[in-house]
Amino acid sequence: MRLRDPQSRRALLDPRLLMYEAVRLVGSPLAALQRSLRKRRRLKRGGRFVPTLSVASAPLNLAQGPHVVFCGPSYGEFIMLERVAQALVQARPDVVITYCLRDAGAIEDLRASKPQLRIVQWPEERLGAVVRWLEEERPEVVVLAERFRYPVFVGAASRYGAKVVLMNGRSRARKGLKYRLLSPFYRWQFAGLSAMVMQREDYYEAARALAPDSCTVVLSGDIKTDLTPPTPNLDLERWLPDDLPLVAAGSTETAEEERMVLAAFNRLSGCRLLIAPRQPRNIEGLLENLRAAGLEFSQRSEDGGPAPVMVLDTMGELTAAYGRCVAAYVGGSFTEGGGGHNVMEPLLSGVPVAYGMQRGHFEGLQKLVEAEGVGTRIRDAEELAAFWGRFITDEAERSRVGEKGKRLLERSRGAIAKTVEVILPLIPKH
Repeated sequence: MRLRDPQSRRALLDPRLLMYEAVRLVGSPLAALQRSLRKRRRLKRGGRFVPTLSVASAPLNLAQGPHVVFCGPSYGEFIMLERVAQALVQARPDVVITYCLRDAGAIEDLRASKPQLRIVQWPEERLGAVVRWLEEERPEVVVLAERFRYPVFVGAASRYGAKVVLMNGRSRARKGLKYRLLSPFYRWQFAGLSAMVMQREDYYEAARALAPDSCTVVLSGDIKTDLTPPTPNLDLERWLPDDLPLVAAGSTETAEEERMVLAAFNRLSGCRLLIAPRQPRNIEGLLENLRAAGLEFSQRSEDGGPAPVMVLDTMGELTAAYGRCVAAYVGGSFTEGGGGHNVMEPLLSGVPVAYGMQRGHFEGLQKLVEAEGVGTRIRDAEELAAFWGRFITDEAERSRVGEKGKRLLERSRGAIAKTVEVILPLIPKH
């Protein structure tokens, strides 16, 4: 491999990273099997894989100032990353921002809808691929969203000279013999981080227990509670009919979940359903379920007219669409093993929210909205229909719950500002 600068050689020749690569190479047949099984599960759950990217990204211009790269898995994390990046640019207008995502489908959609932004592919978790990525991007700060299980990426970026920050971080307390044996590995992972900004107090305490003295650990609160209501989308407003109450099912993932949602809707009358699958590219399964249920539908991508079911098969419009609804169900939480999605998005517009029984990655937020009386767990189609029906018929209750949700969000703000405060001192002056 040809390396253009000494920083790349430092990253590539780290003995610990080379040893880790060797161990992974020995276990590569098993790892390949695990990746294949994960891919199969993801496809079954409604995932999508885009082998090549046909939409080019905006060019990189490092003459403007220091380069900060915001990294996350997919579109949901991008929403957080973009808000933090916007706040960072307000404080440091000279920074150059790049977004780096793992989901090629999300990259394709975002490049098409936001051509002014620079959005690149996250490299494979292999030392050679990561070093090539570092040579191309030359980041001075790398910001990871929520997870840090990428020891090659974090370690190589740190060796390259970039400051690596974990924002809205999650890190559970590690107990038992297994974790005691693996604690040197976890400490090595943490050693590549310059700062960790954690979303909950228990995550904060767990991070402090393993972070080196050189790593700043801060409790910020959850950035998902610090989002502002979306700007009005006049074209979306025109597409959504206003003659009947609208109930929503957003970020649905599996065929089983979609069938449950449609069964709940079929129990109601005098309303329309807005349904937005998590992966719009994988829409055929939803359309087959709609036809099997005997429901007429209209697709946003085709600008169809009013129908009993309005299918939002575009990216980036769901949060705004929630504002037109009387109540919302947030998917990804019904099928066993589901990770859930952000239950706060409907509350941004004062819309009551329901979700399935799977806590997933959103246990803290779910328990928070439940404690405030603005979130409801549902087990089946009957309970979802009852939840929707309650807010269709009782406008005063809808307004009361919506106002409580808005007050909860107001009390929870501040995570973005705290995150920017941590990142700013790490950005070099040019």
